[in-house]
Amino acid sequence: MSNKDKVDIKSLSKELEALIDITAESCGPTLIKELQSRIDKTVDMFNKDVNKMLLSSFKIYHDRKDRFKQKLKIEKQDDLDDDFEIEEVDSPRFIKSYEKKSRNKL
Repeated sequence: MSNKDKVDIKSLSKELEALIDITAESCGPTLIKELQSRIDKTVDMFNKDVNKMLLSSFKIYHDRKDRFKQKLKIEKQDDLDDDFEIEEVDSPRFIKSYEKKSRNKL
């Protein structure tokens, strides 16, 4: 490279830096607001999806639990065995915690 090319690259680099600074000052806040808006939408969508999944999981769990209880009651009646006792199905810890929090909110 010749000295002239080096000088041209340096001057172009300085001009480019000045343009980037001007652009950053004028567009920076707008870009940040847009990014924040998109992040908020993404987090909101994620929270809604997780909420749907959890509600669906809890509903499935409770439906299954109720069906099993019904089945055990029917079997108990069919057996007519006095020694047969239905044992309470224990919920997983995260379900107990969620239900406790839900009751506290009400």
